[in-house]
Amino acid sequence: MITKSASWFFKDASWRHHDFGYDVGGDRWDRARCDWKFFVAMTKDALTQRWPLALITIPAALILSVAFYLAVRIGGQFGSFEYRDGYATLEEILVA
Repeated sequence: MITKSASWFFKDASWRHHDFGYDVGGDRWDRARCDWKFFVAMTKDALTQRWPLALITIPAALILSVAFYLAVRIGGQFGSFEYRDGYATLEEILVA
């Protein structure tokens, strides 16, 4: 539901890529990098909107970018990210 609603602002931000990065897992730095890439993609989407209401939508999208980034940084540590010594194989991801 959140992804669908946010797609109004973030057409190109890679939500699925971020989720895939969480499934692949790794250490805390891998998670931080995954979250940062997600934030950069959302910010890029926010700044490149060309709607007639861009004066309203760009600031709103930037605020949402920060809110979603903080949400994944805070919430991702509670079971969403697959902490592991190495990266998951494609087979491990497909089984899960």
